[in-house]
Amino acid sequence: MKKLTIATLILIGAGCQSQITGNEGNLVFSYTADDNLTDFNKPVALGAKLDLRVREAGTNLPVTISQAFSEDSDILNVETHTDTQLTVAAGVAGNTLIEVEATNQAGDLIADSVNMRADEATKLDLRHSCLAPGVERGRYLANSQRVFVPYDMFTERDEPAIGYGLFPIEFAPEGAAALDTESKSQSSFFVDLGDVGTLTMSSTLDDEKLEMVVTDVGEVDGATIAPGFENVALLSGQNGFVLVAPSVGEEILCQAALTMNAESLTPEVCEVVVPGDYEDSEKPNESLFLRVEGLSTGTCEFEVTFPDGNAGAGAATTLSVQIGEI
Repeated sequence: MKKLTIATLILIGAGCQSQITGNEGNLVFSYTADDNLTDFNKPVALGAKLDLRVREAGTNLPVTISQAFSEDSDILNVETHTDTQLTVAAGVAGNTLIEVEATNQAGDLIADSVNMRADEATKLDLRHSCLAPGVERGRYLANSQRVFVPYDMFTERDEPAIGYGLFPIEFAPEGAAALDTESKSQSSFFVDLGDVGTLTMSSTLDDEKLEMVVTDVGEVDGATIAPGFENVALLSGQNGFVLVAPSVGEEILCQAALTMNAESLTPEVCEVVVPGDYEDSEKPNESLFLRVEGLSTGTCEFEVTFPDGNAGAGAATTLSVQIGEI
């Protein structure tokens, strides 16, 4: 399986938890979420699953689940449970009660229940990770490491539809990309890109789509400071990090994994270092982060080079950031 780059992992981030205390006040139920964290009872999308973590209320200590079942298994079926969590699967729209019996750390048997919903997902929002929402066309490297495409699903009433294991997308031309259908992410689809060309990633729920231009590394001809890092605060006497985005013409490449070199052009103001190999990387320097050490205040200019760019002749660009006072 292809790995994700370090930069990609940072962009994805760690999931937050949406939680609620059960109806009897004995157990706390939680799940990984990134939408409306304070609203626990968002509907699970029909065809999707959700893992519910269970802990004792008050102590927040783990419990050992002995039984877990649904009042209406057609709506939400408890497919399985471990000692500490249970998995529900949404079948038809509606509301039901999930009931759990467990043993706490003191050996006492405790029980609780939680109200949950299921509903049909009818809308899908797709976006490129490195571009503003609503931009349909994005550029990526051919045969690159796995990339992620952020998404949000909604019901007809515009409520976030949660859960994993539902993949309402298709690619054209067929076979132009491979989708990871084992992922439990509720915020991103993971895609392995193939050869050079243009493909369309389309929703099967509505008319949402993205255009993905798959590019050979030899087409890279420049670079820019990645969106979100243009105004990063860098201070004299300290180290900071800047993310570089390779480009083809005016278009940047999302989540590109390729070798980059860098050299400071103002050594009295700053030193720039390309971090070395990472354990989770398949190519050197593929994170495209630069470590910038501020030596004095002023404009820090540096040259970044992608040796494989410009058909192997190398693509060099001069970039700059400001170094301020502490």
